Amino acid sequence: MRSAILAAVVCAGCFDWESLSPEAACTRPAGAPDVAADYVIHVLPPGAVITDSSTCSEPFWPSVPEIRLETANTTNNASLSCRMVWDPARTSGAQDVVHGCCAAADTDLEATRVPAIRDQDVYFDDSFEYYLTLHPNRRDDTTTKVAINILASVWDADFAGGDFNPSYDAGVVARAATDGQTVNDPAMPDTGYTIKWQANVGFRVPAPHVAGCAFMMSDNDAGAERALWNAYGAGRNDINDEAKWGRCLFSCTPPPQP
Repeated sequence: MRSAILAAVVCAGCFDWESLSPEAACTRPAGAPDVAADYVIHVLPPGAVITDSSTCSEPFWPSVPEIRLETANTTNNASLSCRMVWDPARTSGAQDVVHGCCAAADTDLEATRVPAIRDQDVYFDDSFEYYLTLHPNRRDDTTTKVAINILASVWDADFAGGDFNPSYDAGVVARAATDGQTVNDPAMPDTGYTIKWQANVGFRVPAPHVAGCAFMMSDNDAGAERALWNAYGAGRNDINDEAKWGRCLFSCTPPPQP
């Protein structure tokens, strides 16, 4: 009896998002807590079509909120813009998907890990990486990490066994654009790149829901220490420290139109 009372006290005010049925997505169940977050992942606008291009050319991207990335290091990335939207599963057997697009102004493009070989250490190249997890500030079996470099080479992992599991396939489809530039030639000035992708979220999203998230871009200039742009925190290891992750709201509303 005492343990039952303690359990009730510990879970007072808790809400079990994982108990929801697939039909509950994008409805606000009775008893659901208020939601607030560092970044809003809006649902993909109705009728939006994402092309096979390697640029952020779809008309809805400018209205998607930017992921704020900051660095404490000197870097030649004059500007960074990353955005993400969510496409919920349409059937019980399908997976929720995120689509993202990053654009950077960078005068020295560096990358050596090629797409033909998966799960290389692409985060040491010019690249973008992120975590998504159902429970904020907790790395568990709902957590997915994805990293993509400027050659569209992908590293992905989950944590089903409690640690990095790079054999996991997040279903990433990545595209990158460095057209007309000289990757790995610091003597020739570059202008920048885009990275565009889609990937499985890694868990069924019981939206509206606040999930854990972390975002980082790496700037690997020739002859210089890799500079890191973090969304939350400025330390080198912040993205792997779940205590420093941000919170992302999976929203059932499309991005606001200008």
